[in-house]
Amino acid sequence: MEKFDKWRDKYTGLRPFLPNRLQIPKPPKGIFLVWHYLCYYFLLPIICLLRMVLAFLIFLELCIITFVVEYPLSMLSFPPFTWFKRVYKKITMLIYCRFLLFALGYWSIDAQISETLRTRQRTIFEESSTKQIKKQTNMDKSTKTKSQTKILKKSSDLKSNSGDLIIANSNSIASILYLGFRFAPQFTVMPNNWKEGEGYPGEDGCVKKRNLITCIFDLLFNIKHEKNGKNLKKYIPLAQLIKQSKKRSDGPVVVFPGGLSTNGSGMLKFLPIFEDSNLENEQPNKIIVLGFKHLKKTRKKQLFNPSFSIGNPFKHLVSTCYPLVNNLMVKIINPIEVPLLPKPAIANQQNKKDNEDDESDGNSDQESSDEYEQSNENSQKMIVWTEMLQESLCKGLKVQKTQFVTIDKFEFMEAWKEREMQFKNKEKEKKEK
Repeated sequence: MEKFDKWRDKYTGLRPFLPNRLQIPKPPKGIFLVWHYLCYYFLLPIICLLRMVLAFLIFLELCIITFVVEYPLSMLSFPPFTWFKRVYKKITMLIYCRFLLFALGYWSIDAQISETLRTRQRTIFEESSTKQIKKQTNMDKSTKTKSQTKILKKSSDLKSNSGDLIIANSNSIASILYLGFRFAPQFTVMPNNWKEGEGYPGEDGCVKKRNLITCIFDLLFNIKHEKNGKNLKKYIPLAQLIKQSKKRSDGPVVVFPGGLSTNGSGMLKFLPIFEDSNLENEQPNKIIVLGFKHLKKTRKKQLFNPSFSIGNPFKHLVSTCYPLVNNLMVKIINPIEVPLLPKPAIANQQNKKDNEDDESDGNSDQESSDEYEQSNENSQKMIVWTEMLQESLCKGLKVQKTQFVTIDKFEFMEAWKEREMQFKNKEKEKKEK
């Protein structure tokens, strides 16, 4: 793997793009040798085949429900049907997603509340955060302050409604299915062909609606999403989508700021989707941050890490169904540890202008320059907020952040395909000889 040292992170030494492989333990000596071959080469393959057939049937029914029933219902946006649509979506997602997780080997899912702060630090942090919220004039005196300062003790205490924003990482099919059966949300996707140093193509809209089925295909096939003239109308601002989901009862909006998946060893640097999202002016009801991690135990207990980075999707599904039990840990970041959204600079400037008695005859060039400076100040605040948000998620998951972005993974995919083609050509030459 020396050829792929280019994609080794300089600061952490991690290689987040290399695919995970099925690791069957070495056969023991003595009496247990027969049991080893019977278990790993006869019983587990039969269970894997039965699981794949069951998962395919459930997934097929879910596809029919999603595209035949739920899609026409999503077009209805008036009150009697919005309530029925939301209840129907919750019930179907709860049943089918949980059965799919069970078929893939996720019998129980460990959902925990992050405990990165100690009890004393937590009380001090709670008092300081409440003071900061009270100082902000742009926030209402509603449940926003309560939800952001409340300490969760159990994962079951977390509740979500339409108009909330869920920020998460996605490395496997299980993470998408968990979000489906727990929240029944509105999934989104963003342009992921961004290079550092270039402007992110999200000024007039940075997210596009997706459903659970298309999100799974995006993860398995590493689909590149580009914002061009053909699909400009499909992308809308994040704050506008949150408003729509609240009116139409589409559920909370899920955003994957990483853009693409990794092998679970590290986390990609978040894309700057929040820079021009207008969230600082139109804040969601609640911000929920959670992360997914597949437990890395000894080779005897965990045969395969289901985090998918690159490779053949069918082989990945076979490797996922091969172990008897798969492990998934869900870390919910406490709302008190989630950084607060910054106060917009535009609101401050408007309040100052209202208090001062300035002359009405002002230069238009000076006003445009002031607006440009205010927008730059807001974007810089959101960039800092995004970095703080990713730090809190990495601390909760105990995962290191890499300096790679989505464009680096696409370059790695091209190099990996070239390597596979060279390997196939060598095999053909050997057979011909």
